Amino acid sequence: MELLTIATNVMALTLSLGNPDGGFYRTTNLNEHTVVVENYQEEDGLWEVKTKCTCSYDEANRIVTKEVEKWDNVSKKWIPRNCYFYTYDNDGFTVELSRWDSRKKEYQPIAKTAYHGEVGDYIVMTQYKWDKEKDIFSQIGNPLLMSPNNVFYADNQKP
Repeated sequence: MELLTIATNVMALTLSLGNPDGGFYRTTNLNEHTVVVENYQEEDGLWEVKTKCTCSYDEANRIVTKEVEKWDNVSKKWIPRNCYFYTYDNDGFTVELSRWDSRKKEYQPIAKTAYHGEVGDYIVMTQYKWDKEKDIFSQIGNPLLMSPNNVFYADNQKP
């Protein structure tokens, strides 16, 4: 379980902090369990805010949600873009991606990935996509077995 917690935190940090385009981040702790990270980029010699990520954590300091918003210069408001929802159980964790639907004014599910421990330190990753017609997640392909030394084993057989 410790390996899964570490993998979750590394993934969350990568999603939150990777910035190949330069710029800088301003981090604000709203409270004990909520952090806001604003991304600034240089445009015409001025630093302008571009995106904001609000991350919430549970009592075990595991990420629970990561909401990404984009700054709209016209309306001068934050516009929701997507949200990652993290759930945990004794065997692993699941990350669900939802995208903002401006007509419905709510997040709509798109995809999810489940990471569960197997024998030893191996992790099984299973991917799903949202099936609008059935109103459920449907598995994509076969699960992927990951080993501690970053070797991936994939089954080419159809489910």
